[in-house]
This record gives sequence, structure tokens and C-alpha cells, in this order.
Amino acid sequence: MAKAAIRAAENFRFFADKCADARDGRNMPSDEHWNISTRVPIGPVGVITPWNTPFMLSTWKIAPALAAGCTVVHKPAEWSPVTASLLAKLIKEAGVPDGFSFVFKNRGIPHPYEPLGIWLISQWKQIGLNVRQEIIEASAYHPMLKRGDFEVAMDFQCGFIVEPDLDLPRFLSTSDANYGRHKDTVIDDLMHQQGRATDIEERKKILRQIEKRLLDEEAHVIYTLQWHRIVPHNAKVRGWTITPSHFLNQQLDGVWLAE
Repeated sequence: MAKAAIRAAENFRFFADKCADARDGRNMPSDEHWNISTRVPIGPVGVITPWNTPFMLSTWKIAPALAAGCTVVHKPAEWSPVTASLLAKLIKEAGVPDGFSFVFKNRGIPHPYEPLGIWLISQWKQIGLNVRQEIIEASAYHPMLKRGDFEVAMDFQCGFIVEPDLDLPRFLSTSDANYGRHKDTVIDDLMHQQGRATDIEERKKILRQIEKRLLDEEAHVIYTLQWHRIVPHNAKVRGWTITPSHFLNQQLDGVWLAE
């Protein structure tokens, strides 16, 4: 049992080191498109283990599933239930909470917050999270974000100027728009570097490092798309591309109205 426990610990350490690459999608920008490939958790994983060396063999399946972001339902062999109970006890001692649940605070505006909130909760449930949504009246929502009075909340960034020095400071540790209050000196330093880079390719490279750190390695925030279509405008503006904002790169030549 001692040797099996040592090997089980090694299994967890091995896959823990792989967590950073569990969502190793690729960003493939081009002049006209921004292509992204992602890997996402598939949801709850059923793990069935045999009676021989059950403790170590269970970690072969449980550890990679957890590293990939999936929840696990473990069915041990009926002849060896004690080791499964022992593993659950050790996981609890390691600090894993009993169940994964949180309150998601959403802005009390029908569109786009309501459908996006429904979609987010459905995605969280697929990986075994228990989420309760709380709707906050629109006028009280921004003060709530400023206070940091939430576990998980919907942020809104509607106007982009497409200039890193103006768009990205909200993610600095000291920013008053850093509602999650993360402290990340790596991002702070990278922001300093990109703002002083004189070569455009060097600046792009640093910005990709900020992107990977913010959205992948530390996952301080999760980006979602809110606006899936635009409101039709008068025919007089047909063929005109709207200026940078949450309507970025949306063209009106397909949604015009006749006079």
C-alpha cells in the first residue's frame, strides 16, 4: 500500500504540472481574421476502477480528469471500497471543498445579459458546477462591481479604442476597474514593457504574453461575446462600417432598411 500511495502521489503531481496546458488552444491571427482553437472540459467523468491496486489505479483516471477541468464520479470495485474512501479523505485534507458552487450576479437588463447568463450557467453545469444566478437592478450593478461584492459577476466593456495603453489598464493590479481585485505583477510589468516598445512586432509579442497570462495561465477573467447581431439602420448609411466599439468590424451593408 505504501508503494501504491507513493505512485498515486506521483500521478497527481504529474498531471498537476500539465494543468497549464490543459486548454492549450492556439491563437492564429491574420490580417483579416482572428482564428482560435480551444480545448474545453467535456463535463463529469465516470471513473470505474478494479480491485487490484485500486488506490493507485484510481489516480491514473481521476488526476487527468481533474487537470482537464472535469468533475469526477468514482465507482470503485465492491471488493475494495476502503481505498476509495481513503482517497476522498486525503483530497478533503488537501483543501478541496465539499462540492463546487457559487452565486453568479448578473445585470438586470434583458439583453444581452439574460441570454448570456443562461448560456454561462448551462456551460458551468456541464462540468459539474452548481451555480445560482442573482439578478441585480441595473442602477445598483456598477456600484456592486466597484465594491467587489460578488463571487462571480458579469462585467461589461462596450467601448474599445483599439489602443493597448487605453484598453488594457483595467487589468492592472492597481486599476479601479479591476473588479476582481487580482494582484498580478507579471501583467503589470508586461504592460509597462508594451507601452515603451518602439517596434510594432515586439509590442505584438508582449501583448500576446499579456493575453496568455490574463486569459489562460491565471484566468483572471473569461471573455464572452455579447453582441451577435446589430440593429438595422437607415438605408442612408448602407455600406458604412461602424467605428470601433462593441460593434467593431460589423458592416451595415447587409442589414439596411429601405427609405
